[in-house]
Parts: sequence; structure tokens; C-alpha cells
Amino acid sequence: MDKWQMRLPQRLEAVVRQVTPGQVVADIGTGHGLLPLVLIRRGIAPLVIATEPKPGPLADAARRLQEMDGEQIVLRKGWGLAPLNPGEAPVLVLAGMGGETIRAILDSGQAVARSARKLVLQPQNRAERVRAWLLTHEFALVEEDLVEERSRFYPVLGAAPAPAGAAREETAGGPGTTKSAGSVVRPVSRSSDLGPELARFSRLHGLPPLPVPFLLTVGPLLLAGRHPVLAAQLRRQREWACALAERLQRLEAPRAARRLPAVREEIRLLEMVVEWLSPSVRS
Repeated sequence: MDKWQMRLPQRLEAVVRQVTPGQVVADIGTGHGLLPLVLIRRGIAPLVIATEPKPGPLADAARRLQEMDGEQIVLRKGWGLAPLNPGEAPVLVLAGMGGETIRAILDSGQAVARSARKLVLQPQNRAERVRAWLLTHEFALVEEDLVEERSRFYPVLGAAPAPAGAAREETAGGPGTTKSAGSVVRPVSRSSDLGPELARFSRLHGLPPLPVPFLLTVGPLLLAGRHPVLAAQLRRQREWACALAERLQRLEAPRAARRLPAVREEIRLLEMVVEWLSPSVRS
């Protein structure tokens, strides 16, 4: 078997599954350059523009691509979406970085982001902040996936510019992904409209009543699709929250007492969602 047909780490395989075949892809912050190589060697993308702001990783990627004959990969130095022109890459991949960094990149490069057909985003943390930014900046949330690797959980968010993105069915899904016209969270024109839109989505899919911040943390499409990995992630979060509640109970500081009710509420919500996801509730 060609080694480029071999499986990547699960978190990168989840990214690859969401890349629309046949489109030029931009891999933002490419690092080692492995993702562009795989996209080309598997025949998923005809061309990949790989960007990297740091000289060291950029030089390493250049050497690797030269050794591996990566003639269909263009390397560019620069931060975020600055190295790209609007419309140059229909698929933008931002993976392996924090949620706040992804927000900052999208915010500073909105013209390039809105010219794309799909964004494939893998925030290492604060995924709820990325979801909120997308939905309040004219992007529909069209696909979500979740993988566990080495005891860590990695969400992958697929977004498309509105209005066409809300009805688009061209995303490349895989096992465990959610992708259908009914499973789209529409963007809102004002932040104050986000709650009503998520409430509409929740009613449509029969989801349990959840506060907006909590639903954005869980992932509305993951929850609506009853993603097979989601319950494990939420059980892990419940363990952490219970351990935190025990520590706060042992403390006598006023700050700990003020924080404890919020942690207990988080535990209650986590337990409710885990129960809702259980097979006995589905049957």
C-alpha cells in the first residue's frame, strides 16, 4: 500500500473527511506540511496552498515537500489568511490551533473567508467561541465531527458562508459526521438572535432544553446527530466538574463558594445530556 493511503492520526483523518474533493485547499498554519501532502497524494485536492508564519516550520515544510516531490503544493509565508487572495481557495483548513487563534484569523481575514465555499476548522480548545463567531458573522454551521485520540477529544467544524451555505449539500462526510439540510444551524444578523435560532434548531431536532453557552460548547450538530463519541466526551467533562466541585466544597474561601453553584449546574446539564444520549432514551 502507498504510504500516503495509510491512515493519518485520527484528528487529521477527521479534517480530511470534511474537505470537499476536487477543490483547491488552503492549509493555514501548515506546520509539518503532512496534511497538504496527503490531500494531494490521495487525489482529494488538485492544489494546496500551505501557509506558515514561522520561518523554521516553513523551511522544514519546504524540505519535506522537496523530498516528497510536492509539486502541487504552494508554500507561502504569512499569518492567518493574509497570504491568500479572495476566491483563491474554495476550501480553507485551520487545524491544530486554539479557538481564540482561529477566531482572530477569521476576523482579520473576513474577505478571504467569505469568498470560500467551506471552512474546515479544528479548534484545540474553546470550540464554543468559534461556533459563536461563525454564526454571528454570516456563516452557517453545516457539519460537525468529533474524534478521540490519546485521551483527548478533537471537534471538527464545517462552516459555509450564508445564504448559499445554509442549503449546501456538497460537503464530504464520513462516519459519525452530521450533514443534511435539516442539520444546519443558520447564521444570525445580530448576536441577540443567536438564542432564538438555537432554540429553533433544538425544537426541530427534539434536543433537551439547554442554555446557549452550553449548547455551543457541546456542539448542536453533534448533539442532534447523537454523535457516537459525544457521550464519552461529556462523561469525561462530568468527571472533571465533579472533581472540581469536591475541591470547591473543601475550600472556605468566598470565591469558591460563589463558583460552586455554577459548577453544580454544569454537572446537572452534563448528566441530563448524557442521559438523553443513552440508548434506552432513544428506544
